Amino acid sequence: MIPRRLLAFLLAVLAILGTPSGAAAAIDGAAVAAEISRRGDAAVAAYDPANRLATASELSSLYFAVFEGSSMEVDLGIRSPSLKNELEVLFGVVNGQAMRGVAAAALQSSWLALRDRLNVAAALYGTPETDGFLPALLKSALILIREGVEAMLVVSALTAYLRRAGAADRVWVLYAGVGVAIPLSLLTGWAMTSAIRAAGASRAVVEGATMLLAAGKYSVNP
Repeated sequence: MIPRRLLAFLLAVLAILGTPSGAAAAIDGAAVAAEISRRGDAAVAAYDPANRLATASELSSLYFAVFEGSSMEVDLGIRSPSLKNELEVLFGVVNGQAMRGVAAAALQSSWLALRDRLNVAAALYGTPETDGFLPALLKSALILIREGVEAMLVVSALTAYLRRAGAADRVWVLYAGVGVAIPLSLLTGWAMTSAIRAAGASRAVVEGATMLLAAGKYSVNP
């Protein structure tokens, strides 16, 4: 009975915490794409291989300050992960070419390819939203259910062991541990989300460090 109540509580908390963030996460992707296209057109038109740093700096700013900074990157990753990855690669190609001082025609060609895909991304925001907060909530709920069931199996096995070992009076320690773990997990999730959102241009570094930390933890204690 307790595991079921615990799972219901976690789902309720997820829904409550997710609703405000979902409402606040509405991104005007068409406007963001239009700004990137406008500023990118100007930067590429003014491009001079002999003075390439100005264009390279502007193109880099379009990715970090506009595409990432507006949270369009995260939002587009929910709507169309493949398109988001494609745009990131194209941003890297265009910025890399500008840094190397390639011929203006080559940079123009790569920029047009990026702008075309930006237009495709903008079109996703001009149609009724088929993906967004609710699908993201469902995906999170599925992960929570999967991990919750796994945790309940561990707690149930430990509870059965304690009772068979004649230590039923110690079962409350397990439940107390679960009770402490829930708010700590929520606090950790909130802290990590806040850190990633506040990272701005360093978001990739924070995400990479988090993944390395998680991989190190599981390699030591799988």
